[in-house]
Amino acid sequence: MQGGGTEDARWWIDRGAEIDPTTASFEARVAYRSCTESQMKPEAIENYSVTYGEETVTVSISVRLPDGLRPRECPPAIGGEPVIVIVLEEPLGNRTLMVGNEAQPPVEATVYNF
Repeated sequence: MQGGGTEDARWWIDRGAEIDPTTASFEARVAYRSCTESQMKPEAIENYSVTYGEETVTVSISVRLPDGLRPRECPPAIGGEPVIVIVLEEPLGNRTLMVGNEAQPPVEATVYNF
């Protein structure tokens, strides 16, 4: 597979983060969805978008892929991925926070305990 271009990233929330109805911003750790060999650099993060629904708030983060070949297998997360602050236009409320991906349906955001 060739690199270059952009894709929706994988993202998650670090241990200890409090995500509740009052949440209006949070930090997300970001990694390539396509599992490139290189560690993502902060400048690879291009932007993010937030879609507000009645029951969900979906956050999609766009990243620029490095040029070159990409492996098919994903290395395990190591906790050194860059962090981006996501700012919501309104508090989360009783909605579920979701990770967006244009190629698949959104999935519930996860707090990982590395």
